[in-house]
Amino acid sequence: MYNVFIVLLTLPLISGITKELFNRNDYDAFGDRLAVNENLAIFAENDYYQFTIMEEPFSSNPITCTLYYSSLSIWNGNMSSLNYVYNIVMGTKQNESRPVFAVIGEDRWKKTYLLVVILRHPSICITPLDHILWRELDSSQDFQAFALGINPYGTHAYVVQLGETLYFDIVHNKSIKIQNKDLWDRTNFFYSRALVVTDDHYLFLVAYQILADERETLPYLYSAKLSDPFNPIPLQMKKLSSENFIWQVDIHTRHATLSISIHEQSKMMITYFLNETIETPKPLFVFPNNQQEIEPTRLQSLPHRIVSLMTWNSHSVGLVVDAPAVILIPASLPGYYSAKIEKYGAIAIYKSISCIPSTHQVKRSFGPCMICPLGSKNDGSAGEMCVKCTTNDTLWCFSGAIHEIDMTNITSYDQANPYPESLHTTEFDDILLQNIFQLSFENRHCVLVSPLFWTCVAVGCCIMIFIMIQLLSRCSKSQIRPQFFEKLFSHFDVISEGKHWLGGLISLSLLVLITFVCKFSISFAHLYPIEETSFEKRQSASCDDRLLNAKLTSSLQLLSTLEHENEKPIFTLLNEQNITLIVQFISTGYTCENVILQQNRDRGLSIPFTNFNCLKSNGILTITTLLPQHVVAMQFNLNGPHFVGGLRLCFSAPSVINTNAYSKVQQMNTCQFFYTPNQTLTRDPTVNVKMTKVINRTAGLTIHENTTYTGIWLPSFTVNTLSDELLFSLGAEYLRYVPKKTTLVVVITESEFYMKNTQEPIARQYEIVFSTVLFASKTVILSNDDK
Repeated sequence: MYNVFIVLLTLPLISGITKELFNRNDYDAFGDRLAVNENLAIFAENDYYQFTIMEEPFSSNPITCTLYYSSLSIWNGNMSSLNYVYNIVMGTKQNESRPVFAVIGEDRWKKTYLLVVILRHPSICITPLDHILWRELDSSQDFQAFALGINPYGTHAYVVQLGETLYFDIVHNKSIKIQNKDLWDRTNFFYSRALVVTDDHYLFLVAYQILADERETLPYLYSAKLSDPFNPIPLQMKKLSSENFIWQVDIHTRHATLSISIHEQSKMMITYFLNETIETPKPLFVFPNNQQEIEPTRLQSLPHRIVSLMTWNSHSVGLVVDAPAVILIPASLPGYYSAKIEKYGAIAIYKSISCIPSTHQVKRSFGPCMICPLGSKNDGSAGEMCVKCTTNDTLWCFSGAIHEIDMTNITSYDQANPYPESLHTTEFDDILLQNIFQLSFENRHCVLVSPLFWTCVAVGCCIMIFIMIQLLSRCSKSQIRPQFFEKLFSHFDVISEGKHWLGGLISLSLLVLITFVCKFSISFAHLYPIEETSFEKRQSASCDDRLLNAKLTSSLQLLSTLEHENEKPIFTLLNEQNITLIVQFISTGYTCENVILQQNRDRGLSIPFTNFNCLKSNGILTITTLLPQHVVAMQFNLNGPHFVGGLRLCFSAPSVINTNAYSKVQQMNTCQFFYTPNQTLTRDPTVNVKMTKVINRTAGLTIHENTTYTGIWLPSFTVNTLSDELLFSLGAEYLRYVPKKTTLVVVITESEFYMKNTQEPIARQYEIVFSTVLFASKTVILSNDDK
């Protein structure tokens, strides 16, 4: 037996449809009007009353000619000619020297005939017609429910009518009528739809069986053997659907279409159908797709409707579209796919070209090339198989890779540094006391910057001097030398006003303390503003490297609130800053010729945008454009079937300064990288970017210094989805090859709030000087009190 492939299209039928039994505009209403084999292609064009014949359609130089209906004359009491063709068939294995095709058609008297046309060989396109054979069919039917078939060698034709089947021996010009009840169905009438015949006389018929109440039908597959027309052998019947169809299936539209095809190399029978409760097979690919497109044909624009499909071998297909026109798609060798279109009148033939980069084709197929498996690449020179990638920490192999991508410089970074927090203590007197009397032994640096440590050292030195003087006074015979030192230290005595030399030693220790207090105060005054305060400065002032002479506050402000007069310049600078958008499509086969940029406006309107630069290098497509405004929607259209591995968006802008207003907008430099491991980028990503103003207000260190303002834009990124993994899992992998372009939409908006950071000194210079002098005075006074 044979593999039998059946398509049952069961769209809902609407009751009350007016019968239109003869719709000439429906190109697939009564059967196929295209017949193809390896040597010949014939297309029946009822609009022009002609057959378009193509010799050697898959050679490098096919020949096309026409055979007019009027040349097929029929003598049946009156001379008549063919006026309309319902169906056409041709043997797929017939002898090249005897080209034959059979048609069911009608003449101008509305009589229906089977015509067998024998073409002249080898000069088909010089003098096409040799002679014709014909048989009149039953024209009393309410509609033309004929199924036409021919065996692969073109020697026998078969016509299944409402009540009988016509067997026609083309070689001997003999015909036999067989009752359908003896060949197909003994109990029920049916409407035949499609018939296929094998070279060993097996017949497979798909038809709608009329149920007992004559108001509904059921689709059935019938099989029979007709090696001896006088002894027909019915084989079996198989119901194709559990769903009944209403009587209006007699209207010849695609609402009740059945198709059938066989694979003769198999010895099994397999049937399947659509619109059932069981899970149906998922397609490998669809046509047209993003690699194999249909061009506008004749006077009709896209999209075209495919109205008929046929095969003549296991690797090639022919399509009839409603232009009307014919598309022939032969199978291509591994490493190639059929996409280059060559037109010959109403017939277009798809020629083979190499697979696009990042795809491969490992077997003969008339479909598109498939994406390379994960971990492999194809730059277009790998042939039918993709090549394994070489990867490491910096070399990445994306899904659908052309070659490895160096990711060293493709990173994400931003300028959204957290604003520092103020110290727990914001009073200078407290900070001064904490740092004077703090002695930490965590590290050597903390010991060396501590005033208390050096005061202790000074006290230790004084004690040693005191001991030395006492020893000298006891050991020395002369009192001159001890008295000299006592008198010398008495001059330093500020505690007892020079009365005691020991007070001088203590005074020297207090001087060391006051000196280091002054050093700390001077260093602390330079710890403002924070933008000009380095880590080394903070370390030289204190053991605490977080120490700052700054009170810091942050708040969100509504943009709708009025700005202060001195704040308006910084807002103006931010609003007028020129921002450049840089988009990088990473690991892609797209080139600059595929790029179309547009600015999307309200109500679905858009305007072309040509002010951009494009560069393709090492598999990375970089598009740079100056944004026309800060709130904008930019759409990047990449036309073609290529894939994208990853995406990076960058924003850059130069620094702008207004010296008169003490305002400065900082340079903008932010990048964000998007990708999904083991997945290509979705065909329609949308990235939403919200821009937020950040304004830093810095008060002067002295009351005479001006308040300065700095600002910067901080973008935040959100994306709807990065890959179509869910779509492929719910649908099928063929959906990967349907979209004809990749469309990136970048929507840039501004936040309703802005961030305001305020910086003020904890202590200004005069306050630091006053507190330091006050501390020194109190130290001396307290020392005198302790006297």
